[in-house]
Amino acid sequence: MKKKLKKLILSAVGILAVIFIIWTLWGNTALMLTEYTVSSEKLPAAFDGYKICHISDFHDSEFGKSNEKLVNMIKNTEPDIIVITGDLVDHRRTDVPLSVSFVEQITPIAPVYYVTGNHEEQIEGFDELIDGIMSAGAIYLNNRSMQIQKGGEHINISGVDDPYFLVNYIDKTEQISLDKILEEVLPEEGFNILLSHRPDYFDIYVTHEIDLVLSGHAHGGQVRLPYFGGVIAPDQGLLPRYSEGQFTAGDTNMIISRGLGNSIVPLRVNNRPEVVVITLTR
Repeated sequence: MKKKLKKLILSAVGILAVIFIIWTLWGNTALMLTEYTVSSEKLPAAFDGYKICHISDFHDSEFGKSNEKLVNMIKNTEPDIIVITGDLVDHRRTDVPLSVSFVEQITPIAPVYYVTGNHEEQIEGFDELIDGIMSAGAIYLNNRSMQIQKGGEHINISGVDDPYFLVNYIDKTEQISLDKILEEVLPEEGFNILLSHRPDYFDIYVTHEIDLVLSGHAHGGQVRLPYFGGVIAPDQGLLPRYSEGQFTAGDTNMIISRGLGNSIVPLRVNNRPEVVVITLTR
């Protein structure tokens, strides 16, 4: 009886392990759509119902042949604009043509706005990447702001480069303050959207009373546990506070994408790659 029981237990464990492996592998390629609504009295009437498709941490991924699945999902959201909040490439296995091809496919869908992540700073082909995506029609918001016009009204969209671009990478001693950059970049009036790769600067975003911040970087905590959420994220360590979802303080909303690809850790667990859609309302 003991031998039979032991065999049953081992068989059950083996079956569960196989199920877990299959489920995890499926979950790394099974795209999901996450939708949010952000309301503000500052939003001009012409932008009521405005839709933003948010992509982050692409990391040279492929979802279907030539990223067909991903491109179709983005297209089906019928966005007014598409934003990419960094780590379009992965410095460990950089494939600039793949990432440029993805941008080329989505620029006909809607205007594309892009900011860098930490991986862009670490690749040798950065100039090639920027030339490629700008030739495709994407707008690179490198520490600058511009207006989006609609119906005779406008909102502001700004972007900041990842902090990796703001340090002397040889001795790490010279750093430009993100706070100072935001003072120079952000318009003083109007509804402000900020694209910034890193969510862990939420307190700074709140200080500047930015209406909507879109970020990534945390990969959803890589492994997600029920109740606890994300397990680990770069620059935040274990059980990160800002790993995914919507955070609100005062008039500032920050939405963090779990992103699409992987980097150091090759697998996500309970953490499907996501495309985010934000609808703005008055």
